[in-house]
Amino acid sequence: MLKFFIRRRKIISINIILLIIFFSTPSLILWAYSKILNISAKDEFKRANYPSFSNPLVAKRIREEQDLIKYKYSPFTAWQPKTIQGKYVNIDGKYLTRKSYNDALGGSTWFFGGSTVFGLDSEDNHTIPSKFAKLTNLNVKNFGVVDWNSRQSLNHLMSIIGDGNIPKQIVFYDGVNDVLHGCKEFADTIPTHSRTKYIGDSISEEWDIIYFLKNNYSQITQTLIKPYVLLANKLMPEVRKKASYKNKKYGNCLNKISRHEEIASQLINNWYLSYLIAKSKGVKFLGILQPTTFSSSSPIGYLMEKDRHIVHSYEFKNVYMAIRKKIREVCIQDNDFCTSIKDGSEWLNVDFPVFTDFVHISQKGNSIIAERINEELN
Repeated sequence: MLKFFIRRRKIISINIILLIIFFSTPSLILWAYSKILNISAKDEFKRANYPSFSNPLVAKRIREEQDLIKYKYSPFTAWQPKTIQGKYVNIDGKYLTRKSYNDALGGSTWFFGGSTVFGLDSEDNHTIPSKFAKLTNLNVKNFGVVDWNSRQSLNHLMSIIGDGNIPKQIVFYDGVNDVLHGCKEFADTIPTHSRTKYIGDSISEEWDIIYFLKNNYSQITQTLIKPYVLLANKLMPEVRKKASYKNKKYGNCLNKISRHEEIASQLINNWYLSYLIAKSKGVKFLGILQPTTFSSSSPIGYLMEKDRHIVHSYEFKNVYMAIRKKIREVCIQDNDFCTSIKDGSEWLNVDFPVFTDFVHISQKGNSIIAERINEELN
């Protein structure tokens, strides 16, 4: 057998080379084609011109600065952004927070949440916390972090309180990331977060060639398989529609009421623990179920398909329904806590554009949310 391979190694080598060329040629052609067309740049230009933005040039620059943000490991919250200094986006300080108007830690209003609170697509002085500060003339602190869910914010709140800091009031603005993370195909248990599998695989002692290629040569492998993924999406559109579920069961939320209820219970429990912490310090707490395009009447016809995230419509419709049900149950059992949580999913029922994708909002949207938060706190 060995002699057989030695005699034919030249033929085998040529066939392997031809196979590699055959497999990689479509990827190289697609890569060159996309570079010539500059599709990504055209999409960003189109996005910056959404009517929800007041200034396309500023919108484009904000996104460019936010794309430069790097992240590092953070105990109990998994990750936090690193310091960045820009014209529109600034992150610094002990807790690596987004700069705000009237920015202060002690005795201020603390805002927790994901990228919407952080202010994706907004400059420092026009995020929800900054809009609230301008409206009330109160000090604020923006603890929002891109892709964080309510459990991560709760953990962070405990760390900050543990350092001896006391706020004036605490606001949690959640829902989107709790749903997205809890419905992922890797979410075997709740709570979880978006990087559970990545971190778990990274510390695993098992060596997996697929994982190795994906994480060490992800750009190369993604480029190689992209033409075939696009072809599969064209030939089998039903696969693309279920892309957020990915495994053969199509994820953990499709036709699975028990998972909807798990996510809802976890969110409400995280708010309740945050409420108890706030109460123990004699400060107000407000938990808000955030709006999305799936729960709002604000026009979205201008959004590109990739910004609409229609694939998540089932998840949000059903899990948000479970969350509202849980809120109603809480209001029967605990009136004090009931007054501290609000269903804000329809707060953006307006007749003008405010969304920059299925969840992130413009400065106008941030102003509306800040006004509603102020009303609820008072």
